Amino acid sequence: MLRSSLCLLALCCALSAPALTVRPPSFEELTRAAEAILVAEVSNIEMKLEPVDGRPVPFTYVTLAVTETLKGPPTATVVLRCLGGQVGENALRVVGVPEFVVGDRGFFFVQNNGTQFFPLVGITHGLYWEIHDAVTGVDFVTRANGAPLHSTADVSRPLPDTRQTRTTGGMTSALFREKIKAEMQHATR
Repeated sequence: MLRSSLCLLALCCALSAPALTVRPPSFEELTRAAEAILVAEVSNIEMKLEPVDGRPVPFTYVTLAVTETLKGPPTATVVLRCLGGQVGENALRVVGVPEFVVGDRGFFFVQNNGTQFFPLVGITHGLYWEIHDAVTGVDFVTRANGAPLHSTADVSRPLPDTRQTRTTGGMTSALFREKIKAEMQHATR
């Protein structure tokens, strides 16, 4: 079933589908659906070909150096398996998924790693970048497209694919952590 789904998705992407459309989760849905919530830094990116129905399909493996586990079992590293990438002449770009760069830091809401084509809750809705303000020494949170996260209500807003320069301002990383922890405590009651 997974292989057939991957082949269908690969075919759609090859036909230049405009973008993925995902219903934005609420903050509550985001924290509950995640199997793991990690504060981490991208430490390595590797692309490999894997056979899917006898054809080589590129996958990107994103290694996260975990600095804090907010949900799930504690771990030092996690490797996210994402459909797409380029290995030699074999290329597949999944429009609408976030791009990773070694050194990027953020909050990762991980779901079904290794079994779905992109292992974050709601695809782009499961990624929040952490941006350091060198002047104030404060870390801020942006959405996957670089727009500042001002409140947890922003989680449920549509996320345009237009990339912005990541800027400081909005919610601090410390406050976002507190909100995540409070939501998880609320969910266990």
